[in-house]
Amino acid sequence: MRKSVVILLTLFCISSFVSGQKTRFGQVPRAKQGVDYPLKVHISGIHIRTYYESPSWLGPNFLPTEHNAAVAFADVVLDGKKIELMGAWTWIPDNYQTPLSPGDFQARLLKDPSMKSGSLIGQEYELLLPDHIVWRCVVTGVSE
Repeated sequence: MRKSVVILLTLFCISSFVSGQKTRFGQVPRAKQGVDYPLKVHISGIHIRTYYESPSWLGPNFLPTEHNAAVAFADVVLDGKKIELMGAWTWIPDNYQTPLSPGDFQARLLKDPSMKSGSLIGQEYELLLPDHIVWRCVVTGVSE
């Protein structure tokens, strides 16, 4: 009797850890239903670069954890301001590639540290891409 209870509890604990997993390899980030993307964004250029280490100021969960993480930089006009956005570039061979391309998109502001500093750099956004895919990015540059 005790063995069966221990086995059942063990299986229950293991199954709760497995089902509680947040990110799976190859999982595409999708927009949640009912979330509003009120900002208009125009992407005019995209640059793909390789980062050999994730910038520490982005935090540990912002970019992929591999040492050779591909990063996309996008030249954007947002509310009449020309800025540069940076985010993870996902590419899974024969399966998925971040559908980032020049054009008009919807976005929403996630985090705004500029309230203290007055700078746009460091603001975090989510861009709504085709097929309701979400690209999470951060402002890394500002131009005239």
